[in-house]
Amino acid sequence: MVTAARRAEVEDVDRFLAESKTLTEGLPPWTDSHIPGRLNAAWPVADQDGVIREATRLALVCKASDLTYLSVTLILRGNRIYSVDLVPAGQRKTNGPMARYLGLPPVVVGPHFHRWEDNREHALANGPGDMPHRRETPPLLVRLPHALTALRQATNITLTPEQASFDVPPQGTLPWMLGG
Repeated sequence: MVTAARRAEVEDVDRFLAESKTLTEGLPPWTDSHIPGRLNAAWPVADQDGVIREATRLALVCKASDLTYLSVTLILRGNRIYSVDLVPAGQRKTNGPMARYLGLPPVVVGPHFHRWEDNREHALANGPGDMPHRRETPPLLVRLPHALTALRQATNITLTPEQASFDVPPQGTLPWMLGG
């Protein structure tokens, strides 16, 4: 049974995704993650009124050893609500239990989306955050600027040209990547 509080939480995500949003000005710095071998960047997201809600951001994570392996996730109040995972072409991920009812394959191979639309019913039953259902990305979606464009289109985020071209740092350019 879906509680009124859970329904309100899911409807808040619906509204947030439908309204226009912006990222804070400037580009976020890439920093060493608390997880060894990972880099993080976080971009606060402002709603249509310019308000940045608590724990609301665009989170970017990539492997320091392979900067093409990355995830871009829209987080609302600490809950993942949409993401693009750029993973190796042969990597296999099992889809959630309701995938077949959503017209999704049981296994997704390579880069994929975790779309709110595919995970909304799961959120109604279990709460937002966990997104077990995946959908393959178009074949040409392979770099961070491509993922930002796809996310922008799907979630109504307005990006400046500088933000739309944001990318991972060149391999070996960050101090901790150089051993410094």
